[in-house]
Amino acid sequence: MAVGKLVTRIQTRLGEFKLDVSLTLPTQGVSVIFGPSGSGKTTLLRAIAGLQKCDGEISFHGEDWQGTRRYRKTAQRPLAYVFQEASLFPHMSVEQNLDFAERYSLTRDHASKRSDLITLFDISHTLNRKPEQLSGGERQRAAIVRALLRQPDLLLLDEPLASLDDARKHDVLPYLEKLKNDFELPIIYVTHSAYEAARLGDYIVALDKGRVVSQGSVWDVIRDPLFPGDISREAGTIMTGTVDRIDTQWHLAYINTGSASFITVPANDLNIGDSVRLWIRASDISLSHQPLEGNSISNSLPCVIENICHDPNPALMVVRLRTSSCATLITRITRQSADQLHLKQQMTIYAHIKTAALI
Repeated sequence: MAVGKLVTRIQTRLGEFKLDVSLTLPTQGVSVIFGPSGSGKTTLLRAIAGLQKCDGEISFHGEDWQGTRRYRKTAQRPLAYVFQEASLFPHMSVEQNLDFAERYSLTRDHASKRSDLITLFDISHTLNRKPEQLSGGERQRAAIVRALLRQPDLLLLDEPLASLDDARKHDVLPYLEKLKNDFELPIIYVTHSAYEAARLGDYIVALDKGRVVSQGSVWDVIRDPLFPGDISREAGTIMTGTVDRIDTQWHLAYINTGSASFITVPANDLNIGDSVRLWIRASDISLSHQPLEGNSISNSLPCVIENICHDPNPALMVVRLRTSSCATLITRITRQSADQLHLKQQMTIYAHIKTAALI
């Protein structure tokens, strides 16, 4: 098995559900396990961790964790696992939880990054509190720090934002981005949210009914209109660009993506020259034969239609577009609209994107 990869070939059955997966994940960046509820995401993650016994093989960096003659228990695998619900010891303070993690660190010869992690995840004010005294976001951040103090070679995150409301999710996401950018630690991240996958992921595996239906770079998989089940409604496109200028009057940033037109987004804390990642949902793009005037949609990109195909929903069509910079956009429109616009392949069309849809 290849060194520098996590290779998984497993089968398991839980009642009527069968997981049958064969995949190879890069051991760098964030690999997202992505799928609707009941697709097998958590079962797969638990199998990688050794928490779910199954038939097959698992190896990490060329070292067998599971095979015909070997099975390494969870405690013997150099990983840390963060559950949906922050599983801090309730009778301990946050600081005591961190002490426990350091006491059972996997790597004794590496200096602890405890102070750096406490600062990175902004939990210094929580150290003397018990878990019940923390907000949901604080508990999850403390749980991630505790996991990292084990000094693992691999971090597993099982829908770490699922138990949080939208406001707390947006509070925690920047910390996860810092973790991704500041630590050279491979992460496997389970989610059913295309937003989280687009924002954090580098490599994506899409599951449905216990099988892999798509895998590859985030750029390719997230825009696939053939996502399984409820995920198909969140298909979209990721674009990268650079902040060209800031309009201080309207608090907008103009993003240069290499297309003929700039894309505007809320400026927030952006500065000129910043690199950004934009996620544009298929449902937030409309089409017309001419640029729009006198309406609230501020982004209009001239495109060429690459492909038109049927959506799983019989009322909808999926249209794949190519911008002047050769970026791909995906939009989902009604069959009626496609007929009224007389859409055809290689036709020039304008794609109109809501500013608020860009992340």
